Amino acid sequence: MARSRRTGRNGEKTDTTSAAAVGSTAGDRAASDVKSEPTADAAPSCEAIATYSWTDGKKSLAIFVELEGLAAVASDSLNLAWGPRECSLTVAAVGAPPRRRTLRLSNLAGEIEAARLERQAGEDVVVLRLSKKGKKPWQQLVASPMADGGGPSKEETAGKIKEHGFYRSKDNTFFWPVRGWEDTTVPEVDGLLAATPEFRDVFVPVEDWDEVGAISLHKATATALLPALRTAARIVDVGCGTGALLALLTELAPRATLEGLEGAPAVAAAAAEKLVQAAAHFERADRPEAAKATRAAARNIEHGDAFEFNGDGSRNGFYDIVTVGFAIVEKDLPIGIWSALAEGGMLGIPLCDEPLQSAYGKYQARLHFFTKRGGAAFPGLKAPLGEDHKRVEQPVHFELVRPDKESQRREVMRRLRLSGWSGK
Repeated sequence: MARSRRTGRNGEKTDTTSAAAVGSTAGDRAASDVKSEPTADAAPSCEAIATYSWTDGKKSLAIFVELEGLAAVASDSLNLAWGPRECSLTVAAVGAPPRRRTLRLSNLAGEIEAARLERQAGEDVVVLRLSKKGKKPWQQLVASPMADGGGPSKEETAGKIKEHGFYRSKDNTFFWPVRGWEDTTVPEVDGLLAATPEFRDVFVPVEDWDEVGAISLHKATATALLPALRTAARIVDVGCGTGALLALLTELAPRATLEGLEGAPAVAAAAAEKLVQAAAHFERADRPEAAKATRAAARNIEHGDAFEFNGDGSRNGFYDIVTVGFAIVEKDLPIGIWSALAEGGMLGIPLCDEPLQSAYGKYQARLHFFTKRGGAAFPGLKAPLGEDHKRVEQPVHFELVRPDKESQRREVMRRLRLSGWSGK
């Protein structure tokens, strides 16, 4: 989707050095004072913080540190020090018995020009918010693994990422690690070539991490859709970004026709190119069916507005599976998306929780999967959970995507026409 409209494949790049749950929080954060001073070496008795996660946004990046007992630590016992290419956090005393802890990151991948701490009352999490110098996406947090203060080795990081289903450090999980995502996938999906780090590297963004979805998110989607994928003839990913989910689905459903819709012209063009590259990966791995399906998907990438998709009804009943690559409020779902499903078709979509819950500038959503029966209208969140409405319980945080005023006007008119209104 276009930047002005598509803010939502869960927005930010995330790297993790462990499976520590940073968790889902909501409410306002109080920024502590930042002490602008050179990064100091930790005292000999200081224990390094080696577990953290991070997200990369357009103007800033955030490093999430979770320590048991951190909620009880006073703000004046936290010291943040930073320079253009380094930062450190020192906690005077935390845990039982109390210990001094420090996270020190040297040789950052880019320059920063400001830093502050953010906290949520009652949470064992502190966020280091670093203002980037420039808006270029960071593909890694440090330019090289550092051995002098909390930075794990490349081997340690790779092992932990692989163990918990996240892919390599420069990749984008779009949400900080939350316990339980490892239970949303199955071996059939885990073993896909399209889920490997080397394969996923093809789908790095053009200029913003909003353009590509999380491997955990994609594997959960594929797992929920497995029964439908075995018989699906036509699939579309609305808000397909750089095409990573489409590649995963082509491997699972190589006989289906797959399409993608993307609102940003440059990203749509890149998706087509990246899918061709992905097809070459399949060919080298002797997966000719997947390669053929992926090349076909590359030819089926369209540039268009998700809120106008199937607005004229020309694709009603056309698809066996529709996936949506951004979070949306239930009432904003266009009729055209639901109408595009065939009888028995499945819609996979992240719906924002109601009432809206925000955390770190994002809105909490969950993956929902609806099966269309008997031409019924979209049932929404009120539909009971069961065979025709499934939900992934682990929350994800997205930037909220809303239609613009013109799209809203057209949608109102479409609904009026469907209701039999004649305009009189």
